[in-house]
Amino acid sequence: MEKITIGLDIDGTITDFSGFLLRVSPRYMKKHYGLNIKDPSGYDIDEMYNLKEYTENHENKIGLSAHKIVKLFWTKHFISYCLGNNCRKGMAEFTEKCSEIANIAIFTSRDRSTAKGITGVFVRCCTRLQLKKYKIKYDEIIFFSDDEAKINGIINYRPDYMIDDKAVILKNLEDNIKTVCISAPYNFDINQSD
Repeated sequence: MEKITIGLDIDGTITDFSGFLLRVSPRYMKKHYGLNIKDPSGYDIDEMYNLKEYTENHENKIGLSAHKIVKLFWTKHFISYCLGNNCRKGMAEFTEKCSEIANIAIFTSRDRSTAKGITGVFVRCCTRLQLKKYKIKYDEIIFFSDDEAKINGIINYRPDYMIDDKAVILKNLEDNIKTVCISAPYNFDINQSD
């Protein structure tokens, strides 16, 4: 019997992305920018702390864009995110069971994962170490520069199933790819029929 293919995302699917941000970001953002969480259901710190509004109102004082603040946060916390205990409960067992009947392809659009040079190598190595630490079974991993490239990559790869936490990615996949949206604070408003 030929194996099916399951596509699997990392951040927010294999990992508890929002849980990590809710645990780690408040102290950092308060210390460096005097900010408290404005929207705990935001996807990343730019949404959680409404950084666009913050930088528009304070740009001349701090001299940083919202994008730069996010980059600084992740430069400091990327290793602890990858190598800390951020795996969703049961994911190792899930991938172990799935690997008996399916090929597992991981699709990720981690920032800087496609960069040339040492930065890209570092991000890709940390990602693979993270999956090894969490005992995640997979056959291959494909890195993308952003979500749009990831969507196109998934469509071209054509897995039978795609499991992701971002509804916007799943909604953009073709009808013949079955999708599963992992529940997270930033997608609670998604209707199951969407």
